[in-house]
Amino acid sequence: MAVKQQQSKARSAGKSAGQKKSVQEYAEEYQRLADSQLPLCPGFSARLNMLWDLAGAAPGQTEGRVLGVMGINSGWRESDVRNWLQKDVLPPRLELHNMVKFLVAQLEDTQDAGRWEAFLVYGSPIVSSPISHSM
Repeated sequence: MAVKQQQSKARSAGKSAGQKKSVQEYAEEYQRLADSQLPLCPGFSARLNMLWDLAGAAPGQTEGRVLGVMGINSGWRESDVRNWLQKDVLPPRLELHNMVKFLVAQLEDTQDAGRWEAFLVYGSPIVSSPISHSM
């Protein structure tokens, strides 16, 4: 009986010390709020196309860019590349990292690939444009 009273006191002490919900309540809330897929990333495709333009590693947007980009990595599917370049869908994290690393390596001046990656995902004003930063 004394053990149960101590457990009860410990629970109420935890709640009064700032914890307003039980772990189970947090777990239920987490499940309720969880998304089944990542949301779109507004402006991502425009920023990614800008980097492809600057790198000059694929044809322009009106000249067959999707097919040109697919030629760089045969593992990329056309529907995925279209989503990245036209529908603000992010590639898988490692794919994005490697793509940005490749594209930044094509630029003439030294650029920070990490900064470009953050800019592509979050855009301005959260991450200022690496172009204006290098000027």
